[in-house]
Amino acid sequence: MESLAITAGRIAILVGLVLAIFGWRDEPKAPRQPKSFQPYQLRTEPTQVRLPDPPPPKPKTVSVLVKPDLPFVTGICPPLRKPTPQKCDVLTDLYCRLENPHYWADPTEPGDLVTWAHEMNHGVSNRLHASTVKHGIYVGNGKGIVLRHPDITIEQVANTVPKNQRGPIYKLYMVEQRKDWNKSPIYLLDEWNAYITGTIARRQLGWEKRSETEDFAREMERYCRVMLSVVKKRDPDYADIQNLSNFIEWQSDRFASLTKE
Repeated sequence: MESLAITAGRIAILVGLVLAIFGWRDEPKAPRQPKSFQPYQLRTEPTQVRLPDPPPPKPKTVSVLVKPDLPFVTGICPPLRKPTPQKCDVLTDLYCRLENPHYWADPTEPGDLVTWAHEMNHGVSNRLHASTVKHGIYVGNGKGIVLRHPDITIEQVANTVPKNQRGPIYKLYMVEQRKDWNKSPIYLLDEWNAYITGTIARRQLGWEKRSETEDFAREMERYCRVMLSVVKKRDPDYADIQNLSNFIEWQSDRFASLTKE
């Protein structure tokens, strides 16, 4: 009897464990009926979104000087000696680049530092174009430009200059110098550049005198612009036409900035 009770207890425990693990299996339920489709209500008011930033105000137009593309060369005509300070910076720059800088001074007026700057600039330019059939022009601080000579003459340029635009140096540069430079018209740019160098010296020295060097620079600019027009007409295939035009504009702007009051 006791063993039967023990056996019944064990069966009850076993049944309990089976139910705990697998649970009761209910009768299968009928599948749930799907609800009828209810469309979403469309919004009648716009969705609030972040508005784009307003366009920035149009910037004010600023006048800038367009730098023309020029084939400048740098590191040219290096100093031949340690720079010795002169009366002004441009004289110091030129002085150290010449074998005999005093050769370029006016023997009749050695104290004329404007003329000395003008002539020393020619001397340094000579170093630049001495080894080429082109013409070198030194513009200061180890920088210069080399241009081919166009197939025109200074005489042709001179004849094209209107009579009412012929100033005090016309005879010297456009007539007398033709004996040496007639077939080398870039020489006119060299002289214009030398007058600009004289202007720089005058300004750095703070001189009131020698203002004519600035007048002569303006006069040479007129002749150089006439030369450009002659080149365009008589030598339209001139290889350096754009460089010539750009250099004239560059020099004109440089001179204008020097003499702006």
